[in-house]
Amino acid sequence: MTKVNEAEPVQHLHGTLYRVKADLIKVADIELDATNGEFHNPRCTLIDGVPTGRGLSKVEMDELREAIRTEGLQNPPTLRGKSNLGSSPLIVLNGERRFRCITKLRKDNAQCFDPADGTYKPARELYDYIDARILINIDDKTAYKHAFSGNERAVDIGEGATVALIRQWRKFGWKDEDIMTITGKSITWLRDTDLLISLDETSFNALHSEEINRTVALQLAKVKDVKDRHGRLAEARRFANERMLSLQQKVEKDLDYLNEQNELTKAQITEAEIIGNKQLKARATEAAKTLAAKLEEKTAEAEELNTKTAKVTSKDLDKANVACKTGEDKRLTYAKGAKLWIPALEQIIASGGKDEEGTDLNISVDDAKLVYSIWMDGIEKGERDILKLLQAHQKTKK
Repeated sequence: MTKVNEAEPVQHLHGTLYRVKADLIKVADIELDATNGEFHNPRCTLIDGVPTGRGLSKVEMDELREAIRTEGLQNPPTLRGKSNLGSSPLIVLNGERRFRCITKLRKDNAQCFDPADGTYKPARELYDYIDARILINIDDKTAYKHAFSGNERAVDIGEGATVALIRQWRKFGWKDEDIMTITGKSITWLRDTDLLISLDETSFNALHSEEINRTVALQLAKVKDVKDRHGRLAEARRFANERMLSLQQKVEKDLDYLNEQNELTKAQITEAEIIGNKQLKARATEAAKTLAAKLEEKTAEAEELNTKTAKVTSKDLDKANVACKTGEDKRLTYAKGAKLWIPALEQIIASGGKDEEGTDLNISVDDAKLVYSIWMDGIEKGERDILKLLQAHQKTKK
């Protein structure tokens, strides 16, 4: 092991492992890549000017930061440096999420667990130096290779960020061999990704927001007519929403049944206590424990379903393809519905619930205004899912 000089900002431990003054570590400037193709963390690839790879949300970063605070830094980040270590910044290749968490902990000077002696210490003291691996004098493509593979082994960066990253590399003239070497992917994967690069903004945003997966996006990309593609995507969304609603209703039904059984077992326990039947009480108590566990599991499932957005699957898109191709779905389209209903609703609201001839329609003006506002919101926001609009208005009303 190399002898460590405690005064040095970069202290060599062994191999590629060093102790590095935290202030010397920097993250890559993601804005540079948009202009000249310089290295940045693949996870931070910009989409509409925002770094939107997976793992960067507030919840995910809060969870990681708390884990580091209470458990310590388990895996050292990998940095990129020049031969004159200590005289120039070291750029994070792999572990940017960890480094950003440590930076926040140091800023707050939070009390952090030190695995070396099992005590808690101020972050600025504990992380004045950070153990890190340093790769010296590597080029941009080698840097990307390390960063991409490291991110994919941890929390993958997501399809949207991946496609955006390949799109940038193609813009700078990178060849198939370059990209396959960096990503470790096959030529088939790359050809498919090139196809995804050609997606229109609406379809790409659905992929980036994880409303559709890579398989569905590839199927949509093969539909050349953009209007037809959007129609299939809208239909697939409807099928996905119907599937999600059906699943939510099933879980709620299961919850109702379990609650009924739970009340029944409570009654049995009470009855057993009154008549002094210990065996009946023991059986009912055991049944109550089993039901409590099932109720907790089913309640968690219901809460998760109620907060999730329906994701389009290949089966949803298959149904949409059939509906669009054969015209089996005769329901009004959003545009036709708006054209048909908005003038009629305006008439009802203006006349206090009467038709054009003054006949009372027995329709509440408030209800008419609610439906009208839903349609108008949908038109302004480009939202075609009437269920989402209804849910939003119900929340507002509450």
